[in-house]
Amino acid sequence: MLSFVLLLAGCVSNVSPPVVSQPEAPRVTSPQFDTSLPTPTLLCHAGACNFDMTPTPTRQGNEVTIAVSPKDPRNVVGGAKDYYPPDAGECVWDGVYVTHDGARTPYKDRSFEGSPWRQTTSPDPSKLNYASQFWCTTDPVAYFDQTGTLYYVLMAYQADRVTGSKTCKDQCPQGALNDWAFNRAVQIVAVSHDGGDSFDTFTPTIEGSYPVDFHDKAWLAAQNDGSAIHIMWLSSLAGGQLYMRSTDGGKTWTEAKQFATVATGAGQGSFLDVGPKDEAYATWANGAQVMLTRSKDKGADWDAPRPVLDMVAPDIKGLSDCDRRDGFPAMASDKYADSPYANSVYVTWADGRDAPDASNAYFSASHDGGQTFGIPLRINDDATTAPQFFPAVSVSPGGVIDVTWMDQRLDAQKGLLIDQYYTYSLDGGKTWAPNFRVRDAPGNGWDPSLSHHQNGKVFIGDYLDIDSSWAAAHPVWPDTRDGKEVKVYTATIQRPLFAEGFPQDKRAAAEAFVAAHPV
Repeated sequence: MLSFVLLLAGCVSNVSPPVVSQPEAPRVTSPQFDTSLPTPTLLCHAGACNFDMTPTPTRQGNEVTIAVSPKDPRNVVGGAKDYYPPDAGECVWDGVYVTHDGARTPYKDRSFEGSPWRQTTSPDPSKLNYASQFWCTTDPVAYFDQTGTLYYVLMAYQADRVTGSKTCKDQCPQGALNDWAFNRAVQIVAVSHDGGDSFDTFTPTIEGSYPVDFHDKAWLAAQNDGSAIHIMWLSSLAGGQLYMRSTDGGKTWTEAKQFATVATGAGQGSFLDVGPKDEAYATWANGAQVMLTRSKDKGADWDAPRPVLDMVAPDIKGLSDCDRRDGFPAMASDKYADSPYANSVYVTWADGRDAPDASNAYFSASHDGGQTFGIPLRINDDATTAPQFFPAVSVSPGGVIDVTWMDQRLDAQKGLLIDQYYTYSLDGGKTWAPNFRVRDAPGNGWDPSLSHHQNGKVFIGDYLDIDSSWAAAHPVWPDTRDGKEVKVYTATIQRPLFAEGFPQDKRAAAEAFVAAHPV
C-alpha cells in the first residue's frame, strides 16, 4: 500500500483475572475530556481481558478488521492479512476468525479455502474459488448489515507463483516484487449468512494489471436492509477512485463509477458507510485533505466529491520502509434511526499539527449529513510528545461514538513499544471520556520489530478497525506480547449504552435486547 500523501484499565468478570500493573502516563487537563463520564471496563473470561483471534500456532496477522453481528454481539468476526504457512505459502492469505460466544472459548479459524499454496500440497478441486487463481490475498474488511448478513472483501493479486513468492525464487529484485508489481489484482466480495462460519457467495468486481490499474485497499458497506452493497478502492494510475455497488446480495456488480482520477483528487484510505435510510457516504485522503461524496439513493447517484477537512501529515519514523505509520483518515456514520445523532458522519485521523508532537489523534463530526464539519478536536489526553496513530471509529446503536488507536505514550523516551488506547463520546463528539488503556498485558507495549510483511521487513499494517454493539466497543489490533510473533487481539470494552438525548421511550426495548443478548 502507498503513502498518506497520495497513493499511499479495569476488568470485570465472573472469574478474577490476574492482577496486572497498569502503567500510567501524564495526562492533560482540557474541557473536551469529561472526567465525570463512567470509566470503561474490560469484559474478562477465565482471567483474560484481551482475546487472541489467532490461537493456532504459527498463525500470524496484521492489517486487521472486525465486525460484530447486530443480531448477537457474541458473534464477532475478525480478519487479517494472515501469514499461516499452509495457506499463505510464500506470500499471504487472508484469515477469518469467528466466535459465537464472545470469546468464552477460543476463536475458530474460518479462513477462506482454495489457497493455491495449499492446493499444491493437498489438491482438492471442491475447495477452489475465484481467489484460487491468485497466489496472494490481502487487505480484508468485514462488515455486518443490520439483518445479520456478513460481507468480507479481500484483495487478490499475483497470478503466477514467481511474482507471488516472498523470494521470487531468487529471480526478483530484493525478493519483493509481489509488494509492488501486481500483475493481476481484483477485489473479491464474500457473503456469509451464518455469522462467518461459511461463505456462499464469492464474487469478483473487476480486475486490473500493474502498472495501468493497480487495484489497492478497498472498503465496503451495505444498507441496513442489505438492499445495496457498496465497495470503493484506489486504482492507479488509470482507474482512480473506483466505486461499484450490488443490489442482488453481492452476486453481480454494476460497472465501475470513477469518483476521481489521480489528477483530480483520488487517493488512499477508502472508507464507506451508510445512514439510517437510503444515505451512503464515501471518504478518502487526497494529500492533506479528506475528500467526501455522498448518495441519497443507495448509491445510484453521488454528489461531486469535495474536500471537507484539512490534515497535517504526521512525521513518525518506522523501523523499515514498509513500517508506515501515517495511516488514513477513518470514517463512520450513525446509521441508527433512533439515535439522537442519526445520519451524522465522523472522521478521525493521525495529525502532525501539534509540534513537537509527532502525531495526535484528531476527530471531527458532521451533524448535517456530511455537508459541514466541526473544528478538528484532539482526542488523546497524554501530556507526552509520543505519537498516536491509526485511529479507527465506529458508532453504536445507541449513538455512542467509539474510537481506538495505537499509542506510544508509555514508551515515550525510547519510542519503540506500542500500546492500544480507547475513548468514547456521548454527545456527538463534543466531549470525550478520559483515555483508557485497552491491553491487559504487562509492560509498556508490544514490540513492532517482531511484526513483519511477507517480504520479511518490519510491518505493522496500515490501519486498525473497531466495531460497536449496544453495550460495548470491540477494537482489534496486532500484538507481539508473546515475544515471538505478531498475533491478532481484540477486547470487549463496556461503556454506557446511550448517547445523550437517546429517546426515553426507546430505552426499555434496547435494555431488554441487551439483557437477552449480553456481550
